[in-house]
Amino acid sequence: MKKPGTGAKAAHSKPRVALTFLAPTTDTQGERQRRVFDAIALKRRANRQKMRLSTSEAARRSGTTLKTMRRYAPSAIVERDGRVEVKATDRIPRRMKFLTDKGEIVVTVSSRDATRIADHHAAVFRCVATGGRDVSRLQPFVGKTIKTKGQVYTFVTDPKTINRLYRAGAISFLDVYAHSKGGA
Repeated sequence: MKKPGTGAKAAHSKPRVALTFLAPTTDTQGERQRRVFDAIALKRRANRQKMRLSTSEAARRSGTTLKTMRRYAPSAIVERDGRVEVKATDRIPRRMKFLTDKGEIVVTVSSRDATRIADHHAAVFRCVATGGRDVSRLQPFVGKTIKTKGQVYTFVTDPKTINRLYRAGAISFLDVYAHSKGGA
């Protein structure tokens, strides 16, 4: 008699998914990965806005190549009809700066949350650049949160808090991606 649980997989079991990406171990690899993420984001943004932009052109504008993109983010790229395309989402973790009411922290998030954080980052920049007069881009983030590693973080949308953090030097607009090790 055959033991239960042996042999062919049950129809209801989920297949295992292997996350494939090259985790950077040096500053140079970290910079390459940031350029790859930038190229992926640029291509996705062009797709959302119905703009024609090839993946190789997105790579070129971001200072990287298709070869490097395949190496650092193979699970985000697919070939369709002989063309290299970027998938709508991927599961590659990204270390990003996230603004809290106490300042910036580093969080590790998925591509969807990374997009939300980048959009919030741009909205915060717009708020600071206009001296708190243009807060319209912050409205979609009111009351919204992200969850990472069991922690829930709320997007900062109060213009007074944002300007206070900016004057204190707690906000950096140079890069939304984190450069150091550690983080949530």
